[in-house]
Amino acid sequence: MASLLRKIFLPLAVFGSALLFFAGCAPSFPKETLIDTLYREIENDWGITPDRIKIDDDYLGLIYREEALWDTDGKLKQDVALNVANIERTMERILVSSDAGITTFSVTVAGADSTKNLRFERSLDTIRQKRAGEISWQDSFDADNNEPVPCWRWEPFDEDYYFFQDKSADEIETYIQDQILTRYRLKSRVRISDGSLAVLFRVPRLWEGNDILPESEQLQSAVHALLSITALKTPIPLDRITVTIGANDSPENLTLADTIDAIRAQAEGTLDMETHKASLQRTRTPFWIWGENGRAGWYTPDELATRINEIFNRTLKWKPVISYAGTTLNLSFSTALDAPAGLLSGQTLSDFSSAQLSIFDAVLLTDQEIDAVTVTISSNTTAQTTCFTTSIEEIKSWKTEGTSTEAFGEYIERNLHDTCN
Repeated sequence: MASLLRKIFLPLAVFGSALLFFAGCAPSFPKETLIDTLYREIENDWGITPDRIKIDDDYLGLIYREEALWDTDGKLKQDVALNVANIERTMERILVSSDAGITTFSVTVAGADSTKNLRFERSLDTIRQKRAGEISWQDSFDADNNEPVPCWRWEPFDEDYYFFQDKSADEIETYIQDQILTRYRLKSRVRISDGSLAVLFRVPRLWEGNDILPESEQLQSAVHALLSITALKTPIPLDRITVTIGANDSPENLTLADTIDAIRAQAEGTLDMETHKASLQRTRTPFWIWGENGRAGWYTPDELATRINEIFNRTLKWKPVISYAGTTLNLSFSTALDAPAGLLSGQTLSDFSSAQLSIFDAVLLTDQEIDAVTVTISSNTTAQTTCFTTSIEEIKSWKTEGTSTEAFGEYIERNLHDTCN
């Protein structure tokens, strides 16, 4: 009898203990703190901080950033694939021990180099199958099994997402300048204004005969791609981008213009690449004009002074004294020549005219207001001084007409005078 009672009541006691155990057992990761837990555990496990985590009914999504998604062969970088897999491991560990009722979760990764974000989506059923040994980890995670989505959207929540969401216009301008300097070793000017993202840069040579150098055209296209991706990744309202390229051998700047609508359409797949390329607008302006931004403003006052010194040292070994009187740039020289007779001697006049025309190029490219240039030449062997003044409008006219060194030399001869204020 005692034996029979033990057979009856012992299982009941065990069952009752089990009921008490389960009745008092809380989930390891309760729904109320699930999002905070995921932020903390992913940071602790992998040193990665998600941008956002969101729950919508039984779906949980996470989005985070990488500096770059693609390798030099255009394939997903291995370290990115590993990071996604590691994040999913942490999410798996937490979600299977949560009462949040999540049935599907995703990791979306955004990169500064991509017009697409990549979404990796998995179901909890797949996780349970893996844990039960029914499928392998390799079968449950495949780096190639992802869905590309437009980089400004976070699917499936239908929310805007911007890689550069925390950067101001000034910071975006600096970022683009840094990228152009790092990638192509070129100084650039960048301006965000009135819905436009504009870039200006200069190269040593732009032309080969009547054709643009292939490498210069490729460089302009590469900078266009950089601007396109950046424009899609900022919440700053933009409707167009322009890339302007100039060169020392070109009297004109070449500008390539594109619309944000067309860039978005190609990223979404509703506009093919060839049609998009055909829609790009190409314009030419005098080299001192930066499209709709007005003056190019390439040289700072210090850079202009450096450029002036370089030009005169190279051609005549002269060192100018540079000063300003209001908006007039004054260039003063002290030489061993008898001015004006020495200045007007054949080769010296030719060299001076060539140098001065190059100086005018730099003056037109400065970012300061200059209305005229006065040149004063004093002889340090006599008390003689001679000078001439040229207005900025005359300079623009000469540059537009392509005035030759000889013609400018004749202008100097006609306009030299010895009354210099």
